[in-house]
Amino acid sequence: MTYVAPDKGFIKYMAPPFEATNYFPPQILLTMPSTSKHVRFREPCEEDQSPLPPMMASSPSSSRSSMDSPTLRTPPDYVTPVSLPYIPRHAHPFPSQTNLWGSPFAQARAAPLPYSPYLHPLLTSAHPQYPCSLEWDLRQSPDHARFRAPNGQYLHLTDEQLAASATFPPRSSLLIVCEYLAWSIDVSIVPQAAWSPPPRVRGARPPDPYVTVGDVLYCLYRNLRNSVRSGELRWAEESGTYVRVEGAFKARATTVDDARKGIRRVDCLMEMSRFAGLSLVAYHPQMEGDSRKEVGQVWSLFVR
Repeated sequence: MTYVAPDKGFIKYMAPPFEATNYFPPQILLTMPSTSKHVRFREPCEEDQSPLPPMMASSPSSSRSSMDSPTLRTPPDYVTPVSLPYIPRHAHPFPSQTNLWGSPFAQARAAPLPYSPYLHPLLTSAHPQYPCSLEWDLRQSPDHARFRAPNGQYLHLTDEQLAASATFPPRSSLLIVCEYLAWSIDVSIVPQAAWSPPPRVRGARPPDPYVTVGDVLYCLYRNLRNSVRSGELRWAEESGTYVRVEGAFKARATTVDDARKGIRRVDCLMEMSRFAGLSLVAYHPQMEGDSRKEVGQVWSLFVR
């Protein structure tokens, strides 16, 4: 309906009934002073996230009836912006990476959970608006990893960042899978690491051991720098990706010593060797029948 108040100096369009031809958002207020017009947009709030009512298909009869009606004025045709669909906090926003090798770990999928275990921000997977803040080539030691500061500069990781818990709630071990790899990567506490959390005051209860950000980075690097096994290499040959794996090996092995050691596991990532974050896995085949592989224990590695 249209509410007209000449003494107030403004006209406010209310949302028409659902049977009306067009839908006009109630948050747009048209103020009409004596000589000029201004459009004021109300700030969005939580109520604005509710789904919009369905648009009714226009027809000649409905348009004619609305024009003939003296009490109902059809507002002008504005384009109503539709808000983006809700994305679960731990569901990866990008489409699933193509399973090139038919890996069993491609069955891992992210899904909304009754509770929300989450990662340290340095390890969180990429988002269209908030890309992964950690810049790291998996072919290099984590000592070369950098994080993007708020001012845009890339800085070395501090001991405090490396000693922070990788997950919340903290866990004593993690399992990382990747659809480009035929094996899973166990992440455990690195003993006597330089970034280990500092001890508590004397006489206090010692803290429970937990996997840190540094443990995740170094366990990934240590696993991927190992030489590829015969079964893993055969898998690449059967899937037709061996040429890409060999190309990644030649691009990495720039010295005689590297070439002598042969193909490494990191070469199985082909040209995608840059860390793009981890994402929570709600279900994985290895979680069946193993109480240790509960939700929050398995994470999927994304690369770019």
